[in-house]
Amino acid sequence: MDKNSKIEKSYDELTYKSAAFAQSSPYKLEACATLLGINPPPCKNAKVLEIGCSFGGNLIPFAVNNENARVVGIDLSGEQIRRGKEIVKEIGLSNLELIHGDICEFKSDEKFDYIIAHGVFSWVPDFVKDAILRVVRENLSQNGVAFISYNTYPGWKIKDVVRDLMLLAAKDKDSTEERLKAAKEALLVYKEVLLTKLGANYEDKIPAKLLLHWIDNVLEKDDFYIAHEFLEDINDPFYFKDFNAMLVKNELAYLCECGLEDILAPNIGMELADSYK
Repeated sequence: MDKNSKIEKSYDELTYKSAAFAQSSPYKLEACATLLGINPPPCKNAKVLEIGCSFGGNLIPFAVNNENARVVGIDLSGEQIRRGKEIVKEIGLSNLELIHGDICEFKSDEKFDYIIAHGVFSWVPDFVKDAILRVVRENLSQNGVAFISYNTYPGWKIKDVVRDLMLLAAKDKDSTEERLKAAKEALLVYKEVLLTKLGANYEDKIPAKLLLHWIDNVLEKDDFYIAHEFLEDINDPFYFKDFNAMLVKNELAYLCECGLEDILAPNIGMELADSYK
């Protein structure tokens, strides 16, 4: 079974709950681009494409509120698209199209004003990353904006430790249910070990408090999130410099973080930060 077929099977068997993510809203993308001097297409009649749309939960609210917009979602999982189409039909949306397909095979002359890939980029092979950026390059309209989220270093370094433990505990289990059970049990055991060491200067040897924070964070999540975030074969965090190199390779330009944290930087004006090269 090739990598994409394995990913498709995984999401067909345990679907990923579809929801709206405010960070990737075309409204927010339009606002960020406008603030930075770009004249982006207005959302009210925009063409929007989401790569890895699941049931369409991130697209449905936008489609409902913008009847003159054309909204398209594509997902590798046939089961997720099937469920999404049922929801779209029940609502009666005529401006939202959900497609079961592989982004690597996506070919279209249509231009989209906003292209969204949320929760996809770090969880696919490199050739799929290349395909996503190819679609952005070929199908983004003039002054259009793409949103791509990914797991970022150095923040993900400590979470790598947590994930490594989960994968080690689950490696000999066959079913998703068994893998989840083994991974969560391992986290609970490790949590108890860390708690007993907190009073013994253990922080000098290992970042116990940070590990405890992320263990609790994982255990609070739903099973579908834990399985696909931490137990998939591919979870590929990287530094921004590496992401930017991919953009340059595809003749794309980085704009900003969706919250503008890197533009409205609080450290600007500090002599040490300004002079550092």
